[in-house]
Amino acid sequence: MQGDAERSPLDPEPFGSVFWAVMGMAAELSTGALVYAYVSGTNTKYILTGVKGEFLKKVRGKSYYFCNSGQEVQLQLDSLRTPGETLTISLPVTAHDQAGQKVASFEFYWQLKRTDN
Repeated sequence: MQGDAERSPLDPEPFGSVFWAVMGMAAELSTGALVYAYVSGTNTKYILTGVKGEFLKKVRGKSYYFCNSGQEVQLQLDSLRTPGETLTISLPVTAHDQAGQKVASFEFYWQLKRTDN
């Protein structure tokens, strides 16, 4: 097949575009790494509880994922005061292609739970 040499071994999508699941994993990583950075060293557990995604345009090259909600994560984390207390935060992600055009948007829902150890 023509074009096979250009396809990434991580993305064998036959239409020459990035497979939607690869985009979703990159978007999730942008929020998961952010949550981890804030939760690390605290008595807090976290788990992904939901996701929404909207794909606006095919991605045929590199794409970039942005979650700029660090302050929100910190505010919500600070509001957990007693062991066993939980809350769910919603973290938006936007994805852009190499030209800077928005190609997708996501919303990830993370549950945080304060523990006693």
